Amino acid sequence: MEKLKLAIGNGNVSAHIRERLFGEGGRKHHQRIPVASERQLAAILAALGQSEVASSLRDIAYAAKIGALPLDEETGNAIRSAARALVRLRSEILSALGLVEGLENDP
Repeated sequence: MEKLKLAIGNGNVSAHIRERLFGEGGRKHHQRIPVASERQLAAILAALGQSEVASSLRDIAYAAKIGALPLDEETGNAIRSAARALVRLRSEILSALGLVEGLENDP
């Protein structure tokens, strides 16, 4: 088991097995880099908890579901603003976790 842990390093077991079976050309979503910053993750999670992004998106989804979502400039701006906030948050989380964005098949 120690030998496996040493071979894997900071990666995970499934990625190690894929690499051993299929070589370097295996499917990768993110490349692992050194340890995440706990302080950075805490700050991100605190910001998420204080933001109203989740409740705003929930309200927009509900209004769209019941057919009450006005399709005006204000609504469009609110949706774009929420999307930008989520993209920034995703980027910060990936950075704090030590993951690199922009690799093949990155969602």
